[in-house]
Amino acid sequence: REDYPERNDELFMKHTLYYNDGRGLVDKMFEDYREGLTRGEHIFAHKMEALKWYNKFDVTAVLGAKFTDKVNTAIDAEMIAKITKAITTLPDDPNFKPHPTVARLIETRKAMGHGGQAVDFGMAEMLAYGSLLMDGVSVRMTGEDSCRGTFTHRQAVWHNYNRTDVNDCGFMPLVRLENNSKISLYDSILNEECVLGFEYGYSNIRLRDLVIWEAQFGDFANGAQVIIDQFIVSGEAKWGNLSNLTLMLPHGYDGQGPEHSSARLERFLQLCAENNIQVVMPSTAAQMFHLLRRKALTNWIKPTVVFMSKRLLRYKDAMSLISAFTSEQFHMVIGDSLADTTATKVVVCAGQVYYDIYNERAKRHLEKDMAIIRLEQLYPFPSDELKQQLDKYKNATQFMWVQEEPYNQGAWLQIRDNLDSCLSSDKNKFEAVTRPAAAAPACGLSSIHAKEAQDIIINTFNANSV
Repeated sequence: REDYPERNDELFMKHTLYYNDGRGLVDKMFEDYREGLTRGEHIFAHKMEALKWYNKFDVTAVLGAKFTDKVNTAIDAEMIAKITKAITTLPDDPNFKPHPTVARLIETRKAMGHGGQAVDFGMAEMLAYGSLLMDGVSVRMTGEDSCRGTFTHRQAVWHNYNRTDVNDCGFMPLVRLENNSKISLYDSILNEECVLGFEYGYSNIRLRDLVIWEAQFGDFANGAQVIIDQFIVSGEAKWGNLSNLTLMLPHGYDGQGPEHSSARLERFLQLCAENNIQVVMPSTAAQMFHLLRRKALTNWIKPTVVFMSKRLLRYKDAMSLISAFTSEQFHMVIGDSLADTTATKVVVCAGQVYYDIYNERAKRHLEKDMAIIRLEQLYPFPSDELKQQLDKYKNATQFMWVQEEPYNQGAWLQIRDNLDSCLSSDKNKFEAVTRPAAAAPACGLSSIHAKEAQDIIINTFNANSV
């Protein structure tokens, strides 16, 4: 009782009384509970006091939540202006000078925040974190290079370019936006199992915080696979443990070799069942923004795995207008606004390969013949949303899933039944365009990588179809 002075609920007092009066009643409660589990009676169905360790948290709302619940994640122009000012104003110290790269980034973000240019992924993240802090939601992130971002896109901590103190920890402009909330960013050592294990435990008791672990490359999550298997994907089913942890895993075939390409999407999808986790692959900056805010604000509390493209972080076509942050939401499926409903071929894809297909279609002027649909959420599979998009193309006779990964990897083998179930006719089936099946995630030669990438495009636009 001394360890939990704030606990005054009736159940706690009863248990304390039972313990003090004798172990007999406590032992009986334990045996009743164990026998119930042995008979297969679920703890919730038995109306036992489950998850009571989550202090000041409405568990009832969580147990009744669905991944399709509507959540307002848009913010107004006034909030964007406040965040932009906070994250682009230098410290009061007249001797502080940012690194030239950071100085240019600050000016760029000023323009983005004021609508002068489209918003990239780094600015989208800062807008998400800043708005959550202002709403009273704490944000915590750890990873090998989280403060800067492995690909220098985040730059959430500034260091004095003129510094002489080797112990200088830098300046974090997001602290200006704290409102009964806290921003915590930590660069961690290359010990994924240890760090991810801690963050999972932290996320168990801070369910309303946005808690993120970021791998330097998505492949590095391999070192923490035991934490993923034993806890993150199955902790709720085994023990009733809730977790709102987010894993950010850079993922994309950019010719950087087998250890820096794949975050093993297929592994995570194989572990998906009973709506245990969320698996997403955002293709625009606005999607990233709304995803992070939705993650913190929804009552549907599950671990989330974000497969982030390295190439799209600054890719012009993946940037978003500022209006997308004030009026949109996270879309599990993004339809094709340019394709004609007369299209005879429909391509469904996820991630950065979308832009390769899109650009090739534009070169060939095939908007009337091919539609391209983006699957932004891979699990829980958004069947209703995808079917709604597919039904637009009444003349379509060919349906393709296109991915960058090899045939035996990526999403294809895990979601092909889900894809087929969204087609209105049993006569139609999805076919796959992928890299050849491979033992390693990616090849090690840039020439082979380029040839494989070109083959994906050629096979998507083969002469027998479009």
